[in-house]
Amino acid sequence: MSITLLCGTLIDGTGREPTDNTALRVEDGLITAIDTATPFSPGTTQVIDLRRWTVLPGLIDAHDHLCFDWTDPKDLLSREPDTWSILRGAANCRRILHAGITTLRVMGEKNHLDLQLRHAVSTGLVEGPDLLVSGKSLTTAGGVQSWFPDNEVDGVAEIREHIRRQANAGADLIKMFATGSTATRAVDPLAPCFSHDEIVAAVDESRRLGLPLAAHCHGGPAARDLVEAGAYSIEHGAWLTDDVLEQMAGRGVYLVLTSGYAHVVADHAAATDLQRERCRHMIQAYRRTTMRARELGVAIGIGTDENHAGLAIEMRNLRGAGYSPMQSIQAATAWNARICKVDAQTGSLEVGKRADVIAVDGDPLADVDAITRVRFVMRRGTVYRHEM
Repeated sequence: MSITLLCGTLIDGTGREPTDNTALRVEDGLITAIDTATPFSPGTTQVIDLRRWTVLPGLIDAHDHLCFDWTDPKDLLSREPDTWSILRGAANCRRILHAGITTLRVMGEKNHLDLQLRHAVSTGLVEGPDLLVSGKSLTTAGGVQSWFPDNEVDGVAEIREHIRRQANAGADLIKMFATGSTATRAVDPLAPCFSHDEIVAAVDESRRLGLPLAAHCHGGPAARDLVEAGAYSIEHGAWLTDDVLEQMAGRGVYLVLTSGYAHVVADHAAATDLQRERCRHMIQAYRRTTMRARELGVAIGIGTDENHAGLAIEMRNLRGAGYSPMQSIQAATAWNARICKVDAQTGSLEVGKRADVIAVDGDPLADVDAITRVRFVMRRGTVYRHEM
């Protein structure tokens, strides 16, 4: 039996104006028809009435870590048993799905826990979004995520071998920590972690294996090396300069913004003084970078980066940088789908695409916080949340 979703206001993720009095027909997990809410034959379809809410595509998060939170001390993460870590990851999966995120790119976990979670979600053992996983990240001794086993690499040969191992394990993409971070004490967030030749090798090996390379990079010399080498995306990028942004626009390198992390950490009691100070500076840097990315035509996406399910902050920051309300919704749907290479399957409500559908209380074009008031979640045609 098919499912018919009766929609009052529908925002389809393509950038078109919202439509009213629309019905979505769902069969076998796919959208098979979109039309005005015309009569249907009783008994031939299950009808779900969403007309009091705004219907949108399932949201997409292009950057998160499922098995830990930003408040976790790094020494705890290195000692924590995998069984406990993956239980936390499973709990986060459910929470994130129920917040309306139906697809998520996992950007670095330990010991291939992300691959196990992907399998658990795909087989129905765990409720969660469709996961795209990066396996074990590339980092240097003492670098970001060096506290996880088997992440450290040294030299071109080890980099190529590490990438081959992730590909063989079934990773969907490769994650490289190319600079320091705000979470790593006594490390400059702009300091490069790899040489020019190592970055070139990582991009080349990833491309050879058909995997996009996503690089944690806040700016500095590593950003230029990554763009010139042809990296797929730069993650974060708070301090990217105009010349690098211009090259990214010209070469089609994506920028995945994660400014919400800085907003959460800057005023949080659990953060260290160093973290808070760095994040306050980072907020100002993100504002400028986001505005310049828009002006220079850089293709952007957004991610929550341990601020699980917090896409509203990212959308609000886009609007503050000059993106329209509709564009902020596209960033969380169609634009992120393109970055995740799933835009043929999801990211917009169109015939033939997956039935990844949410409904929110309010108008997210007028009030970005409406995106946090999720009342209905469908992923691949299965309903996971429905408030009556």
